[in-house]
Amino acid sequence: MFDRFSEDARKVMSNARRAALDFGHDFIGTEHLLLGVLAIESSVATAVLTSLGADAGRVRAAVELRMTRGTQTATLSQLPFTPAVKRVLEESLEEALGAGHDHIGTGHLLLGLLHHRDGLAAKALGDAGVNYESARPKALDVLRTRSDPRDGPPPGTSTMVGGSSKSLFVRAYGEAERLRAKSVEEEHVLLAMLRGDGVAARVLRQAGVTAEGVERAIRDARGG
Repeated sequence: MFDRFSEDARKVMSNARRAALDFGHDFIGTEHLLLGVLAIESSVATAVLTSLGADAGRVRAAVELRMTRGTQTATLSQLPFTPAVKRVLEESLEEALGAGHDHIGTGHLLLGLLHHRDGLAAKALGDAGVNYESARPKALDVLRTRSDPRDGPPPGTSTMVGGSSKSLFVRAYGEAERLRAKSVEEEHVLLAMLRGDGVAARVLRQAGVTAEGVERAIRDARGG
């Protein structure tokens, strides 16, 4: 999944990790993700916030006000995502694919955060008068007119994604999550195909290929 992140979106994740450590937390939550978004100036997300009359500095202050400091002092190499952040990333992917994009930018991350209405991030954004319903059309407008390569698709990717492929990518991400993989690989796409009802699934089944068989083969290949 992360290989589809724009340059700015990758910086968001790095900034979110840094924010978590700065607050002494041993996890990455929606509040850290929002701080990571706000730290990227001139991004799609900040352009959307500006168009809605929300000041990035005030939003930052609002989310920090809702946060409590932890006691974690070690610089951990890996910080786990909370279940809420995992859902936000799934929603961000669906927002990207639903808009015909096969990359995830800061605008998609912002919409993903707004989807999770119970998160600290969405509540802080709500304090600034920003909600999903108002942000989505603005985000689509900015994405249509913006040409900044930092917040667009990584080099070598295409934005020509059909409707069935969008659903396939979402299912493949779910397969990778279920198998605890660090990234979406071709075997997850194959599993997603087999669990669908499209032409590819029918052809594979006629050839005797099953999702259960593929999953066993994956485990055998990985020694477990």
